[in-house]
Amino acid sequence: MASIDGSATGSIVLAGADAGADMGADSGVDCRACARTDVSGSDGIVARFTGLIRSGELPSGAEMPSIRGLAAELGVAPGTVRRAYGELESQGLIVTSAGRPSRVAEQEEAPCEVLAAVQVLVAAAHRQGVSRREVQDVIGTMWDMPAPEL
Repeated sequence: MASIDGSATGSIVLAGADAGADMGADSGVDCRACARTDVSGSDGIVARFTGLIRSGELPSGAEMPSIRGLAAELGVAPGTVRRAYGELESQGLIVTSAGRPSRVAEQEEAPCEVLAAVQVLVAAAHRQGVSRREVQDVIGTMWDMPAPEL
């Protein structure tokens, strides 16, 4: 399992009003409240799970929290989580099936060189106080430019 906050707890940490709540018994995912992580809307939920899945912290086949359970944990309406799960499914990140738990879809692994470069970039951004949005904007701009010769 994974942790949004980078701790070694082996749990997925999402925001919510109910600190210490544990949904692991039902979903296989431990969603502990974390006040410094804002996932109050469906976009926030999508962003957090996208990060966990793409980083490999939430592996292929992992069971996602139930819609109702995650909604209660985060203090949002079930429709908010349902929208987020729909978006995650449309992006090919999770697989949903009526009456069955949603699961993380099979993911292609990014090349080790790319992951290492991203880790260096994220660490440098944190050290220099650069926001996630600023990093994303720079990457978006650079993506459309000719690749530099290294």
